[in-house]
Amino acid sequence: MTDNNSQLVDISEKGRRANGQTISSDRRLFMQFLAFGDCTRVEPLTTALESENIPGVLYADINDP
Repeated sequence: MTDNNSQLVDISEKGRRANGQTISSDRRLFMQFLAFGDCTRVEPLTTALESENIPGVLYADINDP
């Protein structure tokens, strides 16, 4: 079924270059964020993450009680 009154939705990312030129992209970057709380020793976590050979980063947050 086609609705002739429907409009296409533009979901592209929009921005400007340093020189003011408008740019847009229809590509997306998907990533997953995992948070580990109450971690007093990072060595076991670092070892486990390294053993899986998955690219990533581990942040130590001073604000995580």
